[in-house]
Amino acid sequence: MPKWLWRLTLQASLTAALATMLSGAFDFHRQWHKVAGVSGPDHGSSAFRLISFNIRVDTASDGDNSWAHRKESVAAVLRFHHADIACLQEAYSGMIHDLAQRLPDYEYYGVGTTDGKDGGAHNPVFFRAARFRLVSSQTFWLSPSPSVPSRGWDAAYERAATQVELLDLYTGKIVHVFNTHLDHEGAQAREEGARLIGRRIQPVKGEVIVAGDFNSMREEAPWRLLTGNSLQDVQHASQTGHFGLQSTFNDFKQCWDEHGAIDFILVSPGTRVLQEGVPCTLFDGKHASDHFPVVADLSN
Repeated sequence: MPKWLWRLTLQASLTAALATMLSGAFDFHRQWHKVAGVSGPDHGSSAFRLISFNIRVDTASDGDNSWAHRKESVAAVLRFHHADIACLQEAYSGMIHDLAQRLPDYEYYGVGTTDGKDGGAHNPVFFRAARFRLVSSQTFWLSPSPSVPSRGWDAAYERAATQVELLDLYTGKIVHVFNTHLDHEGAQAREEGARLIGRRIQPVKGEVIVAGDFNSMREEAPWRLLTGNSLQDVQHASQTGHFGLQSTFNDFKQCWDEHGAIDFILVSPGTRVLQEGVPCTLFDGKHASDHFPVVADLSN
């Protein structure tokens, strides 16, 4: 074979090999970001990650733990844990705007519980726009007058549930998410609020997720009522057992009760819980919030 032909053949072979190698590298890069950036490694494109996180209101009385010192940490928690859907509680309007600026890949829905607009704490649902599309949204109040801002029973504050219907762009399926925060003082308000949410989810077809701060523990009335509506606690349903802490409330303290779970994610029976956990979210010894997030990887 002439040298020029040999060199030409070698060059063509090397070019083809390089193209194949780069194609594989780029494909791996795309797939890695699709999986790791959306639902964690090894779960495939049908899985998604949902986080429930009480991020603590913005109040100057918290001093060094006030929102101004924590907003970067809360945004970092959601980014690092690759939340596809984040159900937040105790988020004031300004806090939501702070997070939206730091999480440009997300859209959200949520209104203030005081006036149905910007007043008071919100229970917003953030969702990754590349994965989900908002189909419908509404807020109902946990009171005998659920269609208007109102305080129910013996509640200390107006309490509400955010309800969103999300289209999963990866699977074409609909996910119904209910995000709530039950009252911290009124036992009757917590119980009746859970009953109301239970009635709202009964006619819903398809995958249902109820997340939030129940201000009560497992086996107490709100948890029993909602799991009695055929919902399963992700900690009990996890295929890989529980990861991390047992407590979800820390009160900004370095030591906390390891048996104090008051934040939950409940899912419909057809939902597979690939894994679940409560990670510790300390940044240089400071908590991101007075609660820990609950994290679950879900698939249907």
